[in-house]
Amino acid sequence: MVQTSGDATLPIKVAVIGSCVTRDVFNRQFCPSYKMFFECGSSLIQGSLISFVSGPFTVPEADLAQLKDSIVKDIRSEMTREVNSYIATEKPEYIIFDFFGDIRFGAAQLKDATFVTRNQWKLTKTDFYKENLLREFRPQSEQYFDLWTEAATEAVNYIRRVSPNSKLVLHDVEFVTKYREKNGQAKEMGNASALHAMNVWWRKLNTYFSENFADEVICVRNDDTMSFVGHPWGVYGVHYQLQYHADFLNELTRMALTHARSSQRALV
Repeated sequence: MVQTSGDATLPIKVAVIGSCVTRDVFNRQFCPSYKMFFECGSSLIQGSLISFVSGPFTVPEADLAQLKDSIVKDIRSEMTREVNSYIATEKPEYIIFDFFGDIRFGAAQLKDATFVTRNQWKLTKTDFYKENLLREFRPQSEQYFDLWTEAATEAVNYIRRVSPNSKLVLHDVEFVTKYREKNGQAKEMGNASALHAMNVWWRKLNTYFSENFADEVICVRNDDTMSFVGHPWGVYGVHYQLQYHADFLNELTRMALTHARSSQRALV
């Protein structure tokens, strides 16, 4: 660890509660030099905030054995509440949120009252989910918004209690509706209308969190932000141009430097 100022050290610890659009900032395939300043110790990938504030659960190994390793890793992280423990023990300087999971998937309640992410790409494929499901809460509704706001309050209260010095950073993102072909031509995605509809709710969640909880907000997208043919994960609404992640990292680094200088002045 490298001492910087006061009790600040490098690398700066970060946790992510969000999706690949945030987590890939801390992926050397996208930002090769991010480890000069940051360490992403734990992530809840594509998770619902409603799941984050619920208890752990256990998916049988037989169910997990039928899934890809990358999917199993994310399910294990959610079911053990790994990021919750990381925040409590490691007390990261920054916890970065994006609400993809709450916009795209929603949440579900199991028969034992535990809440999980209704992730149609992962958990819902398991027999465990089908056998233990009590009810589903689909996103993009006032009912879901009410549940989410309660969960957001509970999540922030938990973080403030176990890691009071962590700064909550909202990554202000939404679905893009265009992508670039290999020849540079911009084209509209086939599901653009559905993405626009989801963005209405995503903005609502972002606004609520920004106004009530976030210590900082980072927004580096603009009208030219698009997906593109050739993205490592494929064309999709939150698979932006690679430069986007570098732009976000630059903003986060500036923010960290500003906070470090403020801490220095406070010590003088």
